[in-house]
Amino acid sequence: MSNINKTFKLENWYNGCDAAFSSSWDDMTITSIYDITNEANKRNIKTTIYINGINKEWNTDLFYGNDYKNSSDLIFNEKIKNRLKTIHDNGNEIGNHTYSHISLKNKKLDDNIILEIEQCNKLIKSITNQNEFTFCYPHGHLPKHAEISNYINNKFISSRGADYAKNTSQQLNYINTNENINLKLLKTIHVGTHPYKKSTLELNFILDNTIQKKGWLIEYGHGWENDAWCPVDKDMLLKHYDYVSNKNIWCNTILNISKYIKQRESINFKLNKINETEYNLSINNVINNSPITFSFESDSTLEIIQDDKLIKIKKYNNKNYFNLYNYKKCVIKILQ
Repeated sequence: MSNINKTFKLENWYNGCDAAFSSSWDDMTITSIYDITNEANKRNIKTTIYINGINKEWNTDLFYGNDYKNSSDLIFNEKIKNRLKTIHDNGNEIGNHTYSHISLKNKKLDDNIILEIEQCNKLIKSITNQNEFTFCYPHGHLPKHAEISNYINNKFISSRGADYAKNTSQQLNYINTNENINLKLLKTIHVGTHPYKKSTLELNFILDNTIQKKGWLIEYGHGWENDAWCPVDKDMLLKHYDYVSNKNIWCNTILNISKYIKQRESINFKLNKINETEYNLSINNVINNSPITFSFESDSTLEIIQDDKLIKIKKYNNKNYFNLYNYKKCVIKILQ
């Protein structure tokens, strides 16, 4: 058991995955909430959809209308609300992009800005009944006034920016790693055509680098084909999704991965010896309802029991992994 004590640790990512991946989409485009989310979910990839309640850009010919035509306007109607509820119920995230897609760059924190943020949260909650949110800065514009940034940092689990690397080499600087991760301003890779068109090969290369760094890759776009600003090529994205889905990567929402990081950084755990073959695992300083993953190395056969139920142990690359979904005391037994 002493060997387990030496190797017992919290894992960087859920289920002992090599890296984390989030596919996020801004402005609530018709292709992102239907086609892209459907294709992602088929591959066990969850999307994060940042929505507005109104958006003047929906009234331009850049955006498809509800009938997939550029000649009509996108209207936030009951059908759209029902669709957002469905994708949220399927494990995707609905996030805050301000109510009217207003730039915060030169604004000051006043009642209007607070209303922009609060009204969007209220809209999301009316659809999903959620109480936790992440934020995405409209247009990628960061506020010059610290009061707005502080308000957002206190209001949201995490916030995402909009980064625009000019070449593949620069893209590697926008991988979130344990050394540089900042939940107040998460780094991103833009999969759309600005400032240049990406290829499946390039996106897969960035993903491989994320795995090497054991990091978190957050991609973002708006829509695909001719929907929205700088849309993504459909064939490129689907081939990239196929590549992602075949890796040992935790593909989840920005909210869930952010909560895992906060939980991992907060909790404390301790192994206490009961006798020669049994130990207690106790945990404290739990801050949210995110599960957490532990790993250990052992040549012995073990079982882990919590509330009289066996916890599944997974073996991968000569290490043992198990997940906790609540934080009651566990008993670890050496069977042989």
